[in-house]
Amino acid sequence: MDEHDGQGSGEITGASGHRILAAVAYMAEQLLRPGPWTENLTSALERFGTSVGADRLHVLQCRRDDLGREGLTCIEDWIRPGAPIQRCTPGEICPWEVQGLTRWRSILGQGRTLDGPVADLPEPERTVIGRQGTLSVATVPVFVGDEWWGVIGIDDCRQPRVWSKAEMESLSTAARLIGNGVQRQRAEAAIRDGVALERAIIDLSPIGISVRDRTGRLMRCNAAWQRIWAMTDADVHDEMMRERDRLQLDERDSYLGPYTDDVVRVYSEGGSAYVPEVATRQERPGVAAWVSQRFFAIPDEHGGVSRVVTLTEDVSSRRRAEEHASDLVEQLQEAARDLEQRVEQRTAELRTANEELRAFTYSVSHDLRAPLRVLDGFSAALIEDFAADLPPEALRYAQRVRNSVREMGHLIERMLELSRLTRHKIERRTLRVNDIVAEAIDTLPNDLDPQRAQLVIGDLGECSADPLLLRHVFVNLISNALKFTRNRTTPLVEIGRDGDVYYVRDNGVGFPMELAGKLFRPFQRLHSAQEFEGTGVGLTIVSRIVMSHGGRVWADAREGEGACFRFTIGETQTDQYSANAP
Repeated sequence: MDEHDGQGSGEITGASGHRILAAVAYMAEQLLRPGPWTENLTSALERFGTSVGADRLHVLQCRRDDLGREGLTCIEDWIRPGAPIQRCTPGEICPWEVQGLTRWRSILGQGRTLDGPVADLPEPERTVIGRQGTLSVATVPVFVGDEWWGVIGIDDCRQPRVWSKAEMESLSTAARLIGNGVQRQRAEAAIRDGVALERAIIDLSPIGISVRDRTGRLMRCNAAWQRIWAMTDADVHDEMMRERDRLQLDERDSYLGPYTDDVVRVYSEGGSAYVPEVATRQERPGVAAWVSQRFFAIPDEHGGVSRVVTLTEDVSSRRRAEEHASDLVEQLQEAARDLEQRVEQRTAELRTANEELRAFTYSVSHDLRAPLRVLDGFSAALIEDFAADLPPEALRYAQRVRNSVREMGHLIERMLELSRLTRHKIERRTLRVNDIVAEAIDTLPNDLDPQRAQLVIGDLGECSADPLLLRHVFVNLISNALKFTRNRTTPLVEIGRDGDVYYVRDNGVGFPMELAGKLFRPFQRLHSAQEFEGTGVGLTIVSRIVMSHGGRVWADAREGEGACFRFTIGETQTDQYSANAP
């Protein structure tokens, strides 16, 4: 068995030589025909195999099987009529190592050929190749460029033949023709794919694309261009059929306006031009109202203008959106001006209300207190100086007048306190809340003795708040807790913090939850003055202060079991606690 580099140099002479040359020429003719190269391969192999007196001529391609093993699969197989050879199974891949032909893979992959009697082959090649009675083989690799594509092989089942150099050269030529056919088919497929891709890009582009010659005659356009200019297929055909000897613009091109000279220059001299957003002003229904365009000249071989490509974008939607946005901005500006006027008006009204409130506060603190002092003074003189002369009923009336005067005085004080705190400017600081609670306990009214109750004060951490206002919150809440627990045998008041929530809890008389909505309204009381004294303003003060800090306040209670008031100080607190309230 001989190995060659595939570069045979023998001359073909005689009648058989002419038949072989004719067969090779016929193969070249068939493989160069348009279409897939395999369509005409059968007749070419038959003629070539007959010319060299072969029993079999086949073309095999390199493939990998499902396990990734390299092998060969049959592309075309010609067998001489009557030859005792079984045809290849189409699509079957025969791995080299399974067939015991790994040496063949190495030799053929290097571009060398194998030819000669089968009896000269080593085992197991001799058995594998000769299993169908093959006595002599000649196999040549097929290359496509630098890629080993497959092989073309000849079998002889009648004699252990030694192939001539001329026959091997013809077989190598056939291998090159097949390689060229594969390469041509790949190139044609690449061109078709490229053309198809180009056509798809152009046809599917949302940008209108048109191509014209230098006279302005339409050569090609896509669907987007037709849609932008509302052109039917018939309109496009008329544009393509209209012959011109030079560029002529008409009224349809008037939308170009000041950019007309730039566009004409592209058609005459080359280069490019840009037309920003312009109104088309077309009477044809369906034409885009606004477009933006770019013109590009394609030069010919002499440097002149061969074609002009135009990219047209429909910007009508964007223009409408911009106009709508402009209208909205104008409306917003008008609304802002109106709001500013209203704010100024409300500010003036608020300023007037504050002036009236200050005047009312002055009146309360001076004008109302004076007659109260008179009533209290004369009632006291009446009791002290004429007690012996007055009947008991009259003394009781006088004492009731004095009590009512004192209650009125307390109410006036609470109203003034509410007014002052409402006008107070908040000055936030980082505070230790336990210190604020201690100050609040020290400033409790004299009639509320914190020593009577068990005070449980947890770790309250820090927060950012106005110290004066926060002290008022705790004063009012602790005062309420002490007041409503004074009838308990073991009064209990708990002051703590649960996360962001502060709470003051007591075991006092409590109240029905359906009445909780009245708690924070001015002058609203849930108990009579005979049971518990008060003005109904304390919790209103708490609510105003907490709200002014960006927080909220609420209450939970059960009648006869106590109440718990909770509040937050807004989002400016400086730490977090996770201990649950007891």
